[in-house]
Amino acid sequence: MDAFCARLFPGQVHQHPDNLAVDNFAAAMKTKLAEARAKGLRGWSETRVQDRTLAEMLVGHIPKGNPGNFEDIANFAMMLHQRDAHPRELTFAYNAMLSTIATRRVQSGPGNTATPNTAMTKERPILFNGPMTHALLAGQKTVTRRLVETPPRTPHTELAEGRGAQTAGVHKDDCPYGQPGDRLWVRETWLPCPDAGHESWSNHTLSYSTWVRAGKKICDVPAALRKPRHCIYRIDVAGDYHRSKWRPNIHMPRWACRILLEITDVRVERLQDITPEQAIAEGVLSCRDHLDPDGIGYSGEELFSILWVSLNGHENWNVNPWVWVVEFKQVKP
Repeated sequence: MDAFCARLFPGQVHQHPDNLAVDNFAAAMKTKLAEARAKGLRGWSETRVQDRTLAEMLVGHIPKGNPGNFEDIANFAMMLHQRDAHPRELTFAYNAMLSTIATRRVQSGPGNTATPNTAMTKERPILFNGPMTHALLAGQKTVTRRLVETPPRTPHTELAEGRGAQTAGVHKDDCPYGQPGDRLWVRETWLPCPDAGHESWSNHTLSYSTWVRAGKKICDVPAALRKPRHCIYRIDVAGDYHRSKWRPNIHMPRWACRILLEITDVRVERLQDITPEQAIAEGVLSCRDHLDPDGIGYSGEELFSILWVSLNGHENWNVNPWVWVVEFKQVKP
């Protein structure tokens, strides 16, 4: 992690295509940079600016009256991405930041099957890679495993070893992804594609053609068109069509979400304690061709191992880390 923190931010010419969001965020952080300078640091390009320093500065910038706005979190993740962060490192930083602010609360309704004693449920964004998003859309993925950064403990309880040693209630409140009844909305790489002939344009501040010429800004999409059916998702498009226009998944707003998951169970276990049934529930069969291109015929557990290694590396698999096991069902967005 120290080596990662020491990487310089690239020059502007080498930055992520979505420079505007990053630049806007950096501008808003100018006053916070004074804090870093007071510590003898020069700014974003200083190699000694650690991630924790950036995180502290970001937390200080989050508007207290708008705790459900994750745009700044996404921009922080973008800054880490500009350091060529390993996906696992980026996920750690993203989730660590996500857990520092209050999550968006949604009033339970007739279709909400939250826990009986909970009048409010929480929603959090979550990222999946392409094959796992395919598995979600196919209805073949009902669980996800995510690394536990530090094994959660209390003064009176220690995590047990071995398959099945964990009980359902141990440290559930520590899970950064939520509790049964909470919801996870899946962020995808996407682009807005509102109907040019929709009547809402006639009463809008911009016409459709003006919106296109202005760069198709998300904030200028009429409220009536802010729905998943007016979006295109990268995973659904073959080839390089729209290649230069795709919006990063970390910047996808809630209204564009088409995959909503409701958590049904949360527990902690060792990664390699996964059962054959759980491996299949991870959705590996839906992407067998991707994980087993040579048709060797790996088992579900072997396919899951291949998937995990592709995301986190062989070393991570071999140390058999603690993971959050989050089971869910799909509900209507």
